[in-house]
Amino acid sequence: MPRPQIVLKSDRVANKKHFIFIVVLIILGGAALRIYTIGNNDLWFDEAISVMHSEDIFKTYSLPNVELPLNNPAGIYDFEDFPYKNFDPQPPFYYVMLNIWMKIFGNSEQSIRMLSVLFSVLSLLIIYKFGNALTSQNTGLLAMLIMSLSPLQVWYAQEARGYTLSIFLILWAAYLLLLSLRHNKRGTWQTFTVVAIIAVYANYFAIYIIFAAWPLFLLKQYRPFVKKWFLINLAIMLSFLPWAKIFLNHFLYIKKTFWAANPSLISMLITFENFNLGYNAHPFAFRLSLVIFSILLLLGVYSLKREKRIILVSLLFTPIVTTFLLSRVIPIYLDRQLMIFSPFYYLIVAQGISTTKTKKIQYFAVGLIIILAAFSLNNYFSNYLPIKNILHHQGVHIKKPFLPAVDYIKNNWQENDIIVHGHTSTRPSFWYYLERYDLKQDTKNSPDYQRIWLVSSSWPRDGKLENHTSLLKSRLDSFYEKVKSKEFDGIFVDLYTKDTKDTHHDIKPKVIDNTKTLNSEDAQEIKKIIWEIMLKWPIKDETSIIQYISENYRTLHEGKIIDYAMSKRINKKTSDSFFQKNIIFIPSMEIESLYIKNDKAFLNMQYTIESFNIKATRWFSRTKKRKVLFHKENGEWKIIYGIDSL
Repeated sequence: MPRPQIVLKSDRVANKKHFIFIVVLIILGGAALRIYTIGNNDLWFDEAISVMHSEDIFKTYSLPNVELPLNNPAGIYDFEDFPYKNFDPQPPFYYVMLNIWMKIFGNSEQSIRMLSVLFSVLSLLIIYKFGNALTSQNTGLLAMLIMSLSPLQVWYAQEARGYTLSIFLILWAAYLLLLSLRHNKRGTWQTFTVVAIIAVYANYFAIYIIFAAWPLFLLKQYRPFVKKWFLINLAIMLSFLPWAKIFLNHFLYIKKTFWAANPSLISMLITFENFNLGYNAHPFAFRLSLVIFSILLLLGVYSLKREKRIILVSLLFTPIVTTFLLSRVIPIYLDRQLMIFSPFYYLIVAQGISTTKTKKIQYFAVGLIIILAAFSLNNYFSNYLPIKNILHHQGVHIKKPFLPAVDYIKNNWQENDIIVHGHTSTRPSFWYYLERYDLKQDTKNSPDYQRIWLVSSSWPRDGKLENHTSLLKSRLDSFYEKVKSKEFDGIFVDLYTKDTKDTHHDIKPKVIDNTKTLNSEDAQEIKKIIWEIMLKWPIKDETSIIQYISENYRTLHEGKIIDYAMSKRINKKTSDSFFQKNIIFIPSMEIESLYIKNDKAFLNMQYTIESFNIKATRWFSRTKKRKVLFHKENGEWKIIYGIDSL
């Protein structure tokens, strides 16, 4: 009969010290990765928005949009007249934390990002505690290691946004829920409720933790807690009532104007690829990681006991699947939002590694994960995105240099200069850096400007300008003398003097050739009429478009294509004086079909007015489909009338 094995107290102490040493080592290594090169990149759009909203939280959530230079997440909007899609529909808790942090540590790039580092490192400790309590110490350590090396976690730990705060709060809430279910202590239930409320005020997606936890209460051992859980859910919902109106504004904005694409099943695979290796891996590495992590995920799910399986699988997949389904109606599927639930993924993968039969396989799996993460991290720190397909990293772009562009303007600045932006992607960052030099932009611009600094760019900043940005640049090139021009890695800075040119008719509207059912002579004649109409538009910035439309509306049959209904929409909540000065108009027309029948030509077209208010540095764009009827009389084509398309 074999002797019972005796574990000495000294051995237990040594084992405990061994685990503490590993935990500390992983935390220090994870912190080092998150701090490395943290101040190298200039603040990009979202980070500058974070600073702006945090500096005056009351204004952020109370004043109407027109009273802030860039945006207001909680104001009352007329969505048809909303000039910029640079809106940040987020709850306030991260902004409150960042406001306190900046008052203590300042608002330099390194300082504001260190708040994200702090919560990212604290999350490493929480995932270890949660994994240890849920399954085993090995699973907790492995999940901690995977999360510490995750390129996705490192990316957002170095960004002044609230994602790492949300991860910390959701992990903490899940850990408290586990302790509450196992020990049923009033204090733990109460702490969970408070943390869950804070989590929802930090990120709307945190509400998923309520829905994801309900399957647990279907288990026999947890059914006695159903009433308590219902009351906690009710308390969380009631605590959110004071925020309901602002949340509704955010919801309506996202539903109507948010830019995220509708997801496909491929989108969910991409989500897990990004959970594995962030955004910076090569295609082969992504595919390999998907195979490795999928095998470990299945092993982990299979090896977990029923209660533990429900906890982790529900907390991971409920947010992803629900968001996927909701995105059929409202575009909210973004990996950077779903990543706040990625720790539960790392826990299942870690469980899969822990349950493999031999140490060699465990070491091999961990080694592969470390190697793949290392290559992706190297690309991240090198500012390199190997995959160019934007669907693989929606809303994510390589950080670009804003400060050199601002320095260039600062070094050439004169009194009565103004700065205008052709694209929303540059405005918040310029706002942040221009404050250092006390240079003005946006609504603070003087109406008596003498020179215009035009900042042109696009989201990727790859040198390819979007249509409306190109139109504005072309229009300024036509009206004003360009005296300076320089590019900063896809950010173009051009300086114009106010002296106008007399060349405002040299830019022609875009006309699509689609006249298969019309003979060429008639088609050319009608197109000639359209060109002449467009070239007569008062596109110099001194003229009022409203006045022009009002004067010429009744002469429609004489050859003027005027969309009076559109002008009223533009003018719906804006005084006529807004259009009187300092506005550049860019009319354009795209023919969709043009055909003839019985001496009548029917023109289906898309008609657009784009205007840029130099004084307020805001775009307005109105597009409408129209049907216009031409009639051939005595061998000449004349416009009879225009009607709205149904």
